[in-house]
Amino acid sequence: MGGIVRMLAEGLDIQQDVWVPPSNGLQCSRTDGSWGITVPGERGRDVKWFDAAIIAHNGKCAERLTSSTPAQEVHALLRTNFACSLPRHPRPGSGRFTLNQIYSLLFEVPSGLMPSHFEAAFVEDEPILRWLSSNTAKLRQGGSGEVWTALSSAPFGKQHKAPQEFLEGTPKEAEVVDLMLGAVERAVGLANGSLRENVRATKLQLWGAALPITRWASRDEVDFAWSASHRIGIAGDWLSAVPSRASTIEAAWLSGVHIADHIATSSGEDAGLQLGQDGGVFVPVDADFGTAAGEAVWVTEPSEEPKGTFKGKGRSGKGWKGKGGRGRGRPAAQAS
Repeated sequence: MGGIVRMLAEGLDIQQDVWVPPSNGLQCSRTDGSWGITVPGERGRDVKWFDAAIIAHNGKCAERLTSSTPAQEVHALLRTNFACSLPRHPRPGSGRFTLNQIYSLLFEVPSGLMPSHFEAAFVEDEPILRWLSSNTAKLRQGGSGEVWTALSSAPFGKQHKAPQEFLEGTPKEAEVVDLMLGAVERAVGLANGSLRENVRATKLQLWGAALPITRWASRDEVDFAWSASHRIGIAGDWLSAVPSRASTIEAAWLSGVHIADHIATSSGEDAGLQLGQDGGVFVPVDADFGTAAGEAVWVTEPSEEPKGTFKGKGRSGKGWKGKGGRGRGRPAAQAS
C-alpha cells in the first residue's frame, strides 16, 4: 500500500512525523488570512506559513488545534465526545462528533492451535470481542507460529480504559490480555486456558479514538467541510454523505479526494459547514464496531466574538476568556 502513496507524492514537499503543539500550534494571520504551523526548529520553534489548512485528524488534539482560531464554525464540528453509545434524548443543538474506544490485541501462538476453517470473522454473542483475524493467513506466511489480531467491543474498551501511553507492563495490561484471550478461547471453542498457556508473545494497544459512531451529514451532502472565508477545512471518515460508507477507509479516502477537488476548483465557496437548526446534523452510524442507536442532532452555531478572542470552558469546567486560548496539556498533534 505504501508504494501507491509514494508514487502519488512524487514531486511534492511532504513532511511527516512533525510535532505540532495542540495549544497555539495552528494560528491564522490577521493580515492575509494565511495559516501558521508551529514546528520544531533550530531555535526551539519555528512558524511556517501556508495558504490553507486541512485538519485530517480528529479527537482532542484536533479540537484544541482549532479552538483559538477565528474559524469557530470549523471548531464547532471538531468538538468530540468519547463514548460507546449515544444519549437517548439529546438536547437540541448539542450534536457532537462521537468516537468509541476499543482494545487491539496481537498475539502469537504455535501453528495449529487456532481453528483453520476461517481467516477472519466478526464475533457475535461474546461481549468482550468484536473481531478476530489471522495475520499469518492474510500474508500467506508459513512457519511454526501464527499471529492473530483480536479487537474488543466498544463497551469493553470503555470499561477497561487506561492511559494508553503508559499501558505496557502495567497490571491493567495483564488483566486485559487475560480477559481477551479467554474470550478468544470461548469464541472459537477452545478449552479454558489452552490458548493462554501456549501464547508466545502479545502486544496490546488501547485504540483511544477508534471509530466514529456519528457522522456529519451536511445539508449540501458533501464528504468534507470547508470554510472559504478562512481557507480551512476538515477531511475524515466521519464526514460522509452516504450512510453505509461512514466510518470506513473508503469514506476517509473519498473525503480527502473531494476536498482537494473542491479547493482546486471552487475554493471560493463554503461547503459542508451549514450549522444551526436548518443545517447539517450528526447522525448515528450503523457500524460493525458499535451500532449507535440514537437521534440525528444539529449543531448550535458559534456565538459572535471579537476577533482574536475565544470564550469557552477549560478542562476544569470553569469559563474563561482570553486571546490565543493558551491551554495546558500533554497530548501532541501530528502535522498531516
